[in-house]
Amino acid sequence: MRDLGNGIKYLYSQFILRDVLSCITPGAIVVLAAFLLFIPEPSLWQRLDKLFEYSRSIHWLLYIPLFGVFYMMGFAVECLERLFGIRIHKLDESCFQQRLRIFCGNLAEKSDIYKVFREKAIEFFWMSRNHDWAGQNYERLVVLKQMCASNFGAIIIAGVLFGVSFCQNEWVKIGVLSLVILFLLLSLFWGYRDFTIAVTTMENKFRSLKNEEKLKEDE
Repeated sequence: MRDLGNGIKYLYSQFILRDVLSCITPGAIVVLAAFLLFIPEPSLWQRLDKLFEYSRSIHWLLYIPLFGVFYMMGFAVECLERLFGIRIHKLDESCFQQRLRIFCGNLAEKSDIYKVFREKAIEFFWMSRNHDWAGQNYERLVVLKQMCASNFGAIIIAGVLFGVSFCQNEWVKIGVLSLVILFLLLSLFWGYRDFTIAVTTMENKFRSLKNEEKLKEDE
């Protein structure tokens, strides 16, 4: 039991288990729902059996890029939720129109709409850097929050795809799936621009905290 506990702790500390829970699992839900959309079996159980049959015939090396696709899809779901305002911290006062503006303009000149939240988070990590329990508890809560939100979004998307799977018109299925993919791709691009801005915010906050600490030491 101790070895099992140590193994889980190692996987969690290395972000592996956290990525599985918050990105790979919701990504797998969406991807598998998309596959079920085009399996021509009449019932859900028959479709699942067919899907398991396909999975057994896949070479184990192909699971590596497949899990990469799951991760990317799960991360796209997270970005889509953030774009539409899900999981936004209470310190954030941005509206949907402000979040949409991240798509446009010069990133170097654009202000960070999540600046207050990000600076508070960095400040907490800085203050608790000598107390592992504080940082770990904070990270655990953030991961649980992200896991719940991402899997909730993935289940909603999967539900839409599952509902469309009963439609007899193949063009409707293709159209809905194309819209879902388009939204997720746009969300990934939005996430890229948002995290580019976030890096600048966090770097500036770290410099500020270091300078403040150095001034206190000089005194």
